Amino acid sequence: MNEPSDTPIRVVITGTQGRMSKRLRAFADNDLRFKLIAEFGARTGENTESNDVEANCSFDVVIDFTNEDGTKHALRLAREAACALVVGTTSLSRGILDDTVDLARSHPVMIAPNTSIGAAILNQVVEAIARQVASRFDIDIVERHHIHKRDAPSGTARQLAQSIERATGVPLPSDRVHSIRAGDIIGEHEVTFSSPGEILFFSHRVTNRDLFALGALDLAAWLTRRKPGLYSIQDYVEADASHDETHD
Repeated sequence: MNEPSDTPIRVVITGTQGRMSKRLRAFADNDLRFKLIAEFGARTGENTESNDVEANCSFDVVIDFTNEDGTKHALRLAREAACALVVGTTSLSRGILDDTVDLARSHPVMIAPNTSIGAAILNQVVEAIARQVASRFDIDIVERHHIHKRDAPSGTARQLAQSIERATGVPLPSDRVHSIRAGDIIGEHEVTFSSPGEILFFSHRVTNRDLFALGALDLAAWLTRRKPGLYSIQDYVEADASHDETHD
């Protein structure tokens, strides 16, 4: 999936100190599909590459894994450059999410709290199962992360809860979503369907943090070929399953 194109995708990465941003930069530097144009700090204007980047607006996609301020900056960069935007930042305010939806009216935008294909497939499976058994099974989500993760529940757990709500038509009670912060766990999500006499378990475990950076680059490359709209990683998975490589 890392075959070069005739014209490399020009990418800007927001965040200079974040763990994900550092891995994104390292992989983008060695991925022939991409040309790394700049890396911006989470605060507007903190540019580690070139003072001319924002003025030139000569790039194809912005990848953002920062915080509220960083995502605001990423939105402005993408709007001014008329380019695609991948947002992996979690726990964004309603105002920022609304701004992201607004940007998607004229730009290809993806909100991806988890850039793992396996996590996306877990969402699909859980939604399908919930649709079939919700009236007979109790549903719980358990998510585990390292002690430094600030948001709880995780963005992926919230996505799973939304998938269950779509399937059942009823919000999953908050006391059915359980967060554990311990040690150096990268990321684990488990959904259980329990009824008298039996339990169904569906789980996803990340064993290498690089997975998220590599996934984000694949999503960014795919998104640059889309028309304006708001996309999810599920759209990518479904397109990949149908071998869709067109500029739909």
